[in-house]
Amino acid sequence: MNSQEFAEKINEYIVDENLILYKKLFFNTKIEDVKDPYWQKAQSLFDSLPEENKEVFFEIIHQIMVDTISTFLGVLDGTSDLGEADDEFNLKNGDEALDGCIQDYFLSLIEQNRKK
Repeated sequence: MNSQEFAEKINEYIVDENLILYKKLFFNTKIEDVKDPYWQKAQSLFDSLPEENKEVFFEIIHQIMVDTISTFLGVLDGTSDLGEADDEFNLKNGDEALDGCIQDYFLSLIEQNRKK
């Protein structure tokens, strides 16, 4: 798997599939069935939103996932740092090093998907 394929898999399996999962959870969960206090608050917030704002809610979740993954990929690529740390990271698939453009591939893919 090369860097571009890796970015595509991250988008498909982390961003897209998790967004689908969140939508299913929020739309299909009844607040009285929720035991976890954090999830109760989240479900209560979602349930209180007018229908037209529920899609905005998921757009915000999507953007948070994209920003977080992009920053992490930037650290792996060497284009972002971890504060004052001087560490260099190398991501490999087997013995083959992935190039330092995973963040670029990922963000390009996100941009292409927005235009669809």
